[in-house]
Amino acid sequence: MEMQRFLIFAASMAAIIILTRLGRNWLNKRASRKPPNEKASTMIKQPTVYLYIGIAATIFSIALVLAIMFMPASIFADPEQESNRLTMAMLFLPFYMASIWALLFSANWKIEIGENEFTFRNLWGRRRTYQYDGMEGKLTKAGTGMRYYHNGKYILAISMLQENYAALDNAIAAHRKRKREEQKKNKQKKPD
Repeated sequence: MEMQRFLIFAASMAAIIILTRLGRNWLNKRASRKPPNEKASTMIKQPTVYLYIGIAATIFSIALVLAIMFMPASIFADPEQESNRLTMAMLFLPFYMASIWALLFSANWKIEIGENEFTFRNLWGRRRTYQYDGMEGKLTKAGTGMRYYHNGKYILAISMLQENYAALDNAIAAHRKRKREEQKKNKQKKPD
């Protein structure tokens, strides 16, 4: 039983260290931001409330697991049976995993908008760059966001809850308008 307690304690400490690092990186990024009006028009991110909820839920779930593992044995119905502690700690595992997911989602997910392309960073921090040519945006069935497809393949969805949610749609429309104007100029220049 001591080994199980030690493993849970070690995992909790590792999670706290990782959360501290993530928080420090996030604060450093916030401190080094460009003025809001420049960057806001070229970036779409998850609402910051997701990050705060993820941090609070992770700290809460770690505290619960540690409290369960190290509380006095007299609190349990059968103090002789130590497996109750582990069972109770395991009940909070889905809550803990959901809070870590919320943290990763809010810290990593973002879209950086360029003139002819955009870069999408997903939940796991994997970056992909897509050209606006071949992009198609469709309103969701519920009407609460947009789903984007590149050459018919689903790429991402943007909720209307996100700040600057229309920036990608506006950038795609501006790119198409520039393309049409360029095509008009090219047709006018060519004497046939």
